[in-house]
Amino acid sequence: MLELVKSWELSERPGEIIRAEHDRDHPFLVVAKTLIRDHKLTFEERGFLCFILGQPTDWRTRIDALSRETKLSKTKTYRLIARLVEKGYIERDILKRRDPQGRFQSTVMYTVWEQPKATAAVPYRQAWKRSGAGVPDSEIPF
Repeated sequence: MLELVKSWELSERPGEIIRAEHDRDHPFLVVAKTLIRDHKLTFEERGFLCFILGQPTDWRTRIDALSRETKLSKTKTYRLIARLVEKGYIERDILKRRDPQGRFQSTVMYTVWEQPKATAAVPYRQAWKRSGAGVPDSEIPF
């Protein structure tokens, strides 16, 4: 017959947070507690931002890769990024250029900040409306 064991008997230190080993073989992420405790962010936004900050510094933030890694839809990924842009944690730059055939090409570059910038960005759709340009459907599929 199975003997029931109380959960506190399984741990030498009941009620504590048991941390994992942190060394070269067991990598870890260090983030500012201000990010974790920023109550302007939803729990989902904090987790998403921590995932991005856990990537190498030279990692390119790409929607398809983020969607695949986080198992979120592209629409959800775009929405999370848009909210983090509005709250100052992500900066979006659109680089436009012409290809050799003279057609316009645009690339969206994301810069991610561990702490929000002093002035939060203007929401993406509002910035496009102010500039007089239409919101590109290929960039933000809301």
